[in-house]
Amino acid sequence: MKNLTIIFFCLFDPFKQGKIKYSLHWGEDFDHTIKLLTGVDVIIINAKGRPNGESKDLLGLVDLINDRPVHLNKYFDWAQKKIKELN
Repeated sequence: MKNLTIIFFCLFDPFKQGKIKYSLHWGEDFDHTIKLLTGVDVIIINAKGRPNGESKDLLGLVDLINDRPVHLNKYFDWAQKKIKELN
């Protein structure tokens, strides 16, 4: 299987742990050292999480999801312009 990353953007905390980013991989329930090498990773971005050392870009993404202005770089400027056009 080819490597695949699935990213979910959530306006709620699906696991109620307060994290901004959850990274999930296929693994055995009890022995977390056993992994299936499927090449599939799931990342969940929780827009309601509490900052804890995340990068400026990830925090900017959370601000963007929460409809707060972001002034980090040209990519965020472009995204905000497109969002405004679509709305």
